[in-house]
Amino acid sequence: MKVFTHLCIAMLACLEGVYAQGVAPRTLADFEKLAIERNPLVGEARAAVTAASGRAKQSGLYPNPVVSAVGEHISSGPIIRGGEYGGSVQQRIVTAGKLGLNRKAAEQEVAVSEEGAKADRQRVLNAVRSLYYQALADQFRVEVRTNLSRLAQEAVRISGELMNVGLADQPDRLVAEVEADRIALELSDAKEHQQKVWRQLAAILNVPTLQPVHLDDDLEKIPRIDYDQTLARVLSESPEVHAASIEVTRAGLLLDRA
Repeated sequence: MKVFTHLCIAMLACLEGVYAQGVAPRTLADFEKLAIERNPLVGEARAAVTAASGRAKQSGLYPNPVVSAVGEHISSGPIIRGGEYGGSVQQRIVTAGKLGLNRKAAEQEVAVSEEGAKADRQRVLNAVRSLYYQALADQFRVEVRTNLSRLAQEAVRISGELMNVGLADQPDRLVAEVEADRIALELSDAKEHQQKVWRQLAAILNVPTLQPVHLDDDLEKIPRIDYDQTLARVLSESPEVHAASIEVTRAGLLLDRA
């Protein structure tokens, strides 16, 4: 009983952490917000930017001096007598503005990391949006198939009553039963696909406890995409294109440094 209690407490704590407001995500904006907060790829990209910033700071600093001490022919015993003592300090001097070039090249690396973080963020959002609209379509499909299944079962019942009073025969009832079974299989297939999409959503949101809920949206509101406009926007705003341009600048700085 104690173990069961601890498991229940852990599950409740997990759910509380997932749904901070006590409400499961129901809109596309909810899912996008949750993905940005919890997806590991987005967190890793942010950490990469922080690491690149640290390297940029370090690259423009002088190497640390090396201080050493030397002792020879020192007599052993509880009291040290005689011997030779010495020490040295070494400092590498960087000339020709190499530190400045190092810093500039490292700053370009930071910019590349930032563009990479934007690209990873956009990939996650694109995946969430695709799965969200799939889940919305599955929700509509399950609702339609559920209604059809109910009507098919009603048709089976009515055909049976008609057969009992002599207004229908056995083949009519069999046709109704076959149709009802077909629709039932389609409903089962729709539910399985719905569960699959929600499991994928749970994975990309990093929310293992995520369960299917009714989505507050309409399939008719799915945005329409113009190919030419989208292509032009990708070429002008894509983080990967920007990152490639920054890499060219960074390569030039490294060439100057060499």
